[in-house]
Amino acid sequence: MREPKGGIRVTDRTVVIDQPADGVQIPACSLAVVQVRGQAADKGLPEPAAIVSITVQVDDGPAGEAVRTPVAGKDLSKVGFAKTVAIPDVLGPHVITVTATNDQHLSTVATVTVFVGGPYQTAPASALAEVAVPAGLLKYVTPAVVSKVTQDVQHLLSSASAYLAGYGLTLAGPNAVADLSAGTLRVGLWAGAADFPAVPADPPDFPLPRLSDAQAAACFAATPPVLPAGDGFALSVPAPTLQQVLNALSPQIVAAGERHDFTIQTWTVATVPPATVSVEVAGNVVGLSARATISETLGLKPAAGTGQQIPAILATAHSASNGDLLEWLIPVLNLVLEYIHLDLSSDAGNDASKATGIIAPLLSLIPYDIPFRNTDLSASGSLSEQFPVLRLDWRQFGVTGAGLVGAGALFLESRTQDEVALTLDELHTRITGTPESLGADVPAGFTFTLRELDPDDGTFGWQFSGPVTTSGTIDASPFIQTGAVGAYLRLPLSVADGTYDYTLTVSATETCGTDPAETLTASWSSPVTVTVKPSSVLPPGPRPSAPAPIMP
Repeated sequence: MREPKGGIRVTDRTVVIDQPADGVQIPACSLAVVQVRGQAADKGLPEPAAIVSITVQVDDGPAGEAVRTPVAGKDLSKVGFAKTVAIPDVLGPHVITVTATNDQHLSTVATVTVFVGGPYQTAPASALAEVAVPAGLLKYVTPAVVSKVTQDVQHLLSSASAYLAGYGLTLAGPNAVADLSAGTLRVGLWAGAADFPAVPADPPDFPLPRLSDAQAAACFAATPPVLPAGDGFALSVPAPTLQQVLNALSPQIVAAGERHDFTIQTWTVATVPPATVSVEVAGNVVGLSARATISETLGLKPAAGTGQQIPAILATAHSASNGDLLEWLIPVLNLVLEYIHLDLSSDAGNDASKATGIIAPLLSLIPYDIPFRNTDLSASGSLSEQFPVLRLDWRQFGVTGAGLVGAGALFLESRTQDEVALTLDELHTRITGTPESLGADVPAGFTFTLRELDPDDGTFGWQFSGPVTTSGTIDASPFIQTGAVGAYLRLPLSVADGTYDYTLTVSATETCGTDPAETLTASWSSPVTVTVKPSSVLPPGPRPSAPAPIMP
């Protein structure tokens, strides 16, 4: 039986790198040789696991075997390791990876990052979330749990990151730092130029770069706190971050204006307390100075099905410096903002009317329910809830002169089958074309939205049944509850004119971490009809001859 997806499993296998320290600086042109030392541990009595290999690797270079030294231990099998490695004389971060493998071929990995050249860049977080961790959950805030959350959030941001990278903007993080004595967790995300010094991405687990521990500590120290007194959470996106995103997209902004004879010279984001974010583009139209502005009014609305308050755009307005130009400039605004919305939002389609402003696409990246397993925090499954969910009940969503701010309360609750849902959108149920236009595999994609479900690995999938069956799996996680699916259906090999009926079924299952007999499920089914028209290609054989010319 497949083990249900669990997040982090607590085991006795560990690797600790004592030397070098994470984030250490190495002078350039020094041809540095670094001693890597530490200790690995694995299961002890009554069924001990022997550590048979420890390798050390720098960046993507070859992995070399370290010298192993047995360490006395009553409860665990422990081995010290040491190896000298050369650090490439290339400016920037270099990752040292230590991999310990036991006699059951199970491996554990640890990394540190060293920097060649000047000190790493220190900058306040481009986006910051702070959480007052409930007292009963503090013991679960471990490096392993934080690492798993980081992976999930990175996958949520991967599409936006890839798009912004095309415009020279690097998205790094998230990184997290916990202050267990104060009961708080700070999570930061950084946006910088393409050469922003950070630990390189390590797909598939970490598709985005991250800061080293030392760099993250320095950057968090430069980031003002945002969490108000008391329990709950807070979010901050400074105005310079919004402007930075707009600047990265400036080539497309200028091109959008040119298509409407609007020469755009400046583009500015402004936050006007208590709740307005505006984007203004300015330049000239046929020799006349012109400014066009789109403003979003932020606030809260009840979430469907739960009633909790979630962030929302309550109103959108357009204006122009010359009222006679407003009808001319609105299409330009929509084109400008289309680049932001369609490429940063996970659920955007191809409709320019969805380009409502710079904040709207960010909302699709903010979860307000985070479902997870009761074993994601601890292998013992000590949470009393069989299917826990962390609910974010927002109490504030607006702006100050410094940027976007939000805050609310956190609740740990239990999910039931009645709260689980799966919906599909943008599904074409009637598809028509010739054999040539349809092709062998007919695109039949859709977008999905989950509610209150964290599917087991391999159990969330789609299937088209009909003349030919096709199927595939769908990726989801506690932080990815919506997305686009590139599904397809297949026509028979010798397809004739006519109608072909299919049924699309999408289903998902989540198994309780401590009781495999308990599950939550969701499904969706829809008929899909394909109409094949006569071929536009003449069959092989003699072609009709051209009519004889009429002679005078």
